[in-house]
Amino acid sequence: MYIPGYGDINATKELRELKMRTDSLEQAVMYKDQYLNNIRNVLQGNVTVALDTTVIEVPKPDIEE
Repeated sequence: MYIPGYGDINATKELRELKMRTDSLEQAVMYKDQYLNNIRNVLQGNVTVALDTTVIEVPKPDIEE
């Protein structure tokens, strides 16, 4: 049964599926851009890294000769 202003059920379903695919593709492109920007920053040396300055005490092994 067709109700004016609501469209076809199949068209509504297809529109919903296309919307979900578009959202997924937008998210994938956003993640890819962020990844490439991070790689670019690392290669250009624009990354500050906190150095690990923790002192580790390693016991000397007992070596008998």
